[in-house]
Amino acid sequence: MAYDDLNDDQLGAVMAGTKQTKSFEIIDVPAGPRELPAWLIDCHVNWMDQYGNRPAIMAKFAYNPAKALTWTNDGSKVWLGTNDEGNCFECHYHNGRVSEQEFERFVRWDTPDGKYAMDCKAIKETYRMLATTKQEGYGGRGFDIQMSEDSPKYPGQLVRLQGPWHGGAPKGFVNLSGITWDEEHRNDKFYNRRRTPWYRRGGCFGYMVTEQTYIDMLATFVPHMKTARVNLGYGIYIEPCRPETGAPKHFLADGTYTGRNP
Repeated sequence: MAYDDLNDDQLGAVMAGTKQTKSFEIIDVPAGPRELPAWLIDCHVNWMDQYGNRPAIMAKFAYNPAKALTWTNDGSKVWLGTNDEGNCFECHYHNGRVSEQEFERFVRWDTPDGKYAMDCKAIKETYRMLATTKQEGYGGRGFDIQMSEDSPKYPGQLVRLQGPWHGGAPKGFVNLSGITWDEEHRNDKFYNRRRTPWYRRGGCFGYMVTEQTYIDMLATFVPHMKTARVNLGYGIYIEPCRPETGAPKHFLADGTYTGRNP
């Protein structure tokens, strides 16, 4: 099985009960706020105390950091998107062959005498573009991505990924979920009537930041929590530490792995 094709939750399920060594080490982070991207304005730690999951981090965004992405590919299965600020990323996995393919798109309805009728006909046109083979990720959904001019493969071209997969973040990156705290979310009457905090108002997944940005985010917004690099036997992750123990979830301060909430 290719474990690097699985996301964090899937890896945890597959490797449940593993006897591999589990450990953590505290990351030395200088005190005080760190320099962060302008769009990253807060974060919240959900310890998931009712479950065996790793703690869930929800970030608050001043604006959508991934509104415009350009993509790169080096011939591997990793397709990496980067925003114009160079500090937010998305990733799809697809190992299918890329070729020029023919597609159809809707143009207009052809209706008798210009009136709508049951026998109206959809007028379509064909066009050609670069696309991958079809796979079943995201239910087979297609993503049209604009390749960067400096991408090793397909520079400057539009490519359609057909059914790519979501997986773990590539080396050097960390997955990040968040909510864009725009006017729509701030003024949502449903949540405001219930005084629902921002981190319980939904959100989006699939964003990524570099490991350093993730560490700086935790140091800035939850400075009372130490930050650790945690080895769970199936992967190494960056996590906050519980204030009361100074250790990550599932560990005691002396490094003992409990396999449950201490």
